[in-house]
Amino acid sequence: MNRRTFIKALAAAGISTPALSGMASTEYANPRYLILIELQGGNDGLNTVIPFSDPLYTALRPTIGIKRDDVIQLDETTGLHPALSPLMRLWNKNEVAVIQGIGYPEPNRSHFRSIEIWETASESDETLLDGWLRPLTASIPHRQSNTIKALALANDQGPLAGATHDTVVFNDLNSFVKQAQLLTTHEPGRENKALQHLLTIENTARSAAHSFAKRLDNEHSKATGALPGNAPKLVKQLDLIARLIEGDAGPQVFKVELGSFDTHANQLTRHAALMKQLSQGLSHIEKSLSQSGHWSNVLLMTYSEFGRRAAENGSAGTDHGTAAPHFMVGGSVKGGLYGKNAQLGKLTDNDIVFDIDFRSLYSTVSRHWFQQASGDTPYADFATLPVLRSG
Repeated sequence: MNRRTFIKALAAAGISTPALSGMASTEYANPRYLILIELQGGNDGLNTVIPFSDPLYTALRPTIGIKRDDVIQLDETTGLHPALSPLMRLWNKNEVAVIQGIGYPEPNRSHFRSIEIWETASESDETLLDGWLRPLTASIPHRQSNTIKALALANDQGPLAGATHDTVVFNDLNSFVKQAQLLTTHEPGRENKALQHLLTIENTARSAAHSFAKRLDNEHSKATGALPGNAPKLVKQLDLIARLIEGDAGPQVFKVELGSFDTHANQLTRHAALMKQLSQGLSHIEKSLSQSGHWSNVLLMTYSEFGRRAAENGSAGTDHGTAAPHFMVGGSVKGGLYGKNAQLGKLTDNDIVFDIDFRSLYSTVSRHWFQQASGDTPYADFATLPVLRSG
């Protein structure tokens, strides 16, 4: 395979080749891992974390509201969508934090603009280029030689944007491994900088693919068995991430996507199916990583561009809204309810008013999970949340 064919093949597979160059190596023990799950399209928070005791909930959602008898009750006022029942095992272990009312001032209801705000930690009236995770990945030492720090099983870098030396983006890891393993090692010359860069990309891709392939064949697959072919995509992706963590393949930050949550019509069935995938994926990776002893070093966090309107629309769905709840899950999470539940009697333009700025989540991840100073990041001035256990 020549260089031009390889680059085209990587592009066809959705692999971001510029992110593969320039690796260094620093070894250290007991790394912490972050897995972001993007709920693409704007998840309906009000049918995810449900204020079932509030009569306004039924009044606002006479068609699509979850019946009280079907709600999984967390306390006397708040519950979960019934499709999230697999999460209750983790909830009962105090490993699920439900953080309510997350949003930001002057919210934007455009999919493209609002997800940009969330992924760069910008104000609603400013444009930033780098993702909010870029300072973190820049400061985390490499775990293996010729490998990467972050991996997005997605269509783009998202919150990892701006990384040029430590992040890989692709839709399918097997395709990446197969393509990169066809390469041969080259010794870059000195006479052509462009050629040197391309050869470095090739060599790094080949080395990373070799590392991934070697570490994917580990005790995890023998212990848990192969997933069924009809397993949901999210379950398969989180299973693959578990295997990379267990094999110490290098990356410490991961991003996956689930969606679409843009449920303008016929929401009940679509939303239930997505909630089921989310809960199955979280339950599966917990079982895998608990068995291998990694669970206490892993933090999963959901995010989405916005929630949905409080009232249902005329198509048995919901339109773009603002604030919504999200989850932090992991063996070091202090489980429970955080923030105020939806204040349905105090809506603004039919939208739930936010209680916690989303950048507080990022500040918490930076300071308390990775023990990194926030410095001059966009989330430096935001308070942290007490959702992680000390030590």
